[in-house]
Amino acid sequence: MYCTGVQYNTGMGNCRIGCLYVPDLPLQALLRAEPELSGAPVAVTESEGPRAVVLACSALAHRAGVGVGMTAAQARSLLAGLVVRALSAPQVRSAQAALLDAARSFSPRVALEPAGEVCLVLTGATNRDPAAFEDPDSLDLSVKRAPHLSFGLANNICLGAQLARAELRIAVGSIVSRFPTLRLEEVGQPAFRDSLFLRGLRHLHVAW
Repeated sequence: MYCTGVQYNTGMGNCRIGCLYVPDLPLQALLRAEPELSGAPVAVTESEGPRAVVLACSALAHRAGVGVGMTAAQARSLLAGLVVRALSAPQVRSAQAALLDAARSFSPRVALEPAGEVCLVLTGATNRDPAAFEDPDSLDLSVKRAPHLSFGLANNICLGAQLARAELRIAVGSIVSRFPTLRLEEVGQPAFRDSLFLRGLRHLHVAW
């Protein structure tokens, strides 16, 4: 699955639209329905029969020479243990629905494109847009920055925004007050969580 982005203007700066693209959706839909085939040489064809054209294949099948565009018979001649399945429209629709559910869990606006792409708004990327913010990767609390979309916008504003701001003020203030000599430790590169929704550190090494 790949993620790309474009920009549009919200009136408060640029907003990014993320695009999740599954390159072999027929294959991924099949593996989702039949997880026991994961790790096996698999090919998905457009229909049943030896002359059916291969639409997608697993990495193991690809390494054996199986490729998109050849017939099922040609693919089987290259790999005796190849598992061939015809394209299943219900499986593809189910996989697309699962992608939409996952996207809706962290974006209020989601659209499904005909090719199996899911588009969603990535507000986290918006706040680090170099077209809207000077030096977006630096944190400078003394500089008043342009309006951000961390808590959403208009009808999609976060209900816990004021609580989150209060928690941040209390937590940071308490830590700085309790540990006035607090400083970062230089222990390798920081590790971030694998999340499209909430960017954050897995851990932060400090000393005082």
